[in-house]
Amino acid sequence: MVSFCLKSLDKKRVIDLESYIENIKMSDVYYSQKKFKVNYALIVHYTGSEEPIFFDNFANIISTYIVDNYEKKIIDSALKFDYFYFNKKERDGICSSTLINLNTKSNKAYKISALKNCINNFHLSTQKYNIDGFVNFRINDYKIFVSNILDQEVHNFVVQKEYIEYVDLLREYIAYHTPQNNVVHLFYGLNDKFLLDEFGKLITTTSSKKYLSDISFSTSDFLLNSILALMPEKLIVHQHCNEDNFISFLKSVFQDRCEICLGCAACYQYFSNKNMKNQ
Repeated sequence: MVSFCLKSLDKKRVIDLESYIENIKMSDVYYSQKKFKVNYALIVHYTGSEEPIFFDNFANIISTYIVDNYEKKIIDSALKFDYFYFNKKERDGICSSTLINLNTKSNKAYKISALKNCINNFHLSTQKYNIDGFVNFRINDYKIFVSNILDQEVHNFVVQKEYIEYVDLLREYIAYHTPQNNVVHLFYGLNDKFLLDEFGKLITTTSSKKYLSDISFSTSDFLLNSILALMPEKLIVHQHCNEDNFISFLKSVFQDRCEICLGCAACYQYFSNKNMKNQ
């Protein structure tokens, strides 16, 4: 016979645990609630002969219970302690994206596996589980995994926030500067990237090489800097490759002053058939 005692100071937690144990779809599983002097407890017995299968089911159920009832609390606690400088709305957003990341198919499988390993190791020394103490002190591998995913989401949030601030900065910069050119054409291929003025003349130099930010969002920063120095009233992008982050960035910055051309006589002239096949 295999027996477990799941303890907590919180009666509701024991009641919730029982609802999870009910999902063990095996015969010869018996459980009941007990009230001791301080703790409430759920006693679980298995009297069948398939102990490895039962224990795998038990570990899976407890792992799922911990994920459902503690994961968000673990993330919130880490955010308040390590990332206190974010406001509540920002922390809530990071928490939501972290939970989404943690519940992708591969990450969900990994974290359940990590928790089951913790339960297996703990079971070697005892069959009594104080569920709160177990979560606080016995699931370090799982917590490290959650922490790594949280750090990834914080990084993504900071980059996205800086990106938005950078776009806003450039929009403001453009709005407060008088256009220096009516039209600038950007020919943007996989290999060839160059600028022409409205008369079809190649632009080889610009008046500035100073960036407005030390944040690099694209390998085409110098090209962006050239366009900003030219300050066109209309920027026409002749595009002969799949749209990448830089084209999306230009559209965000220049908005209705940016026009995308997907094919014209100039495109045919400046992108040879050979180049176009390779792009």
